[in-house]
Amino acid sequence: MATGDASQLSAGPLVISQKDIIYDMMFPYMAMLSEDEDLWRTEARRVLKSRLARHGFSYKDLVSRLNATGASESYAGIANKISRGSFSFAFYLRCIHVLEHTLQDSEAARLLAGKGLSDES
Repeated sequence: MATGDASQLSAGPLVISQKDIIYDMMFPYMAMLSEDEDLWRTEARRVLKSRLARHGFSYKDLVSRLNATGASESYAGIANKISRGSFSFAFYLRCIHVLEHTLQDSEAARLLAGKGLSDES
């Protein structure tokens, strides 16, 4: 038999998955998707940093408040997540929750003190 004879190549039918087809169709757009992903990460970082700044929170404050809710975050971990913009939506929601509850608590204390209700039991 000659080398490369078709009868020797009976490995079975060629199976192409739907995943392969979709990937091949999307391949030309992968570069655009990664650029788009970078834009969204930049936006995520900007939004979270602006929320922290607006509420007067430092990363150190955020770490202590998050850890008080049961998270185990470090300053370096928080700084890296936020600088990369590569944090989950769950992390973002937890940060917003901590910010909002801190503000509500401080505003409630300020209102009680202003009305003289903090002295009453």
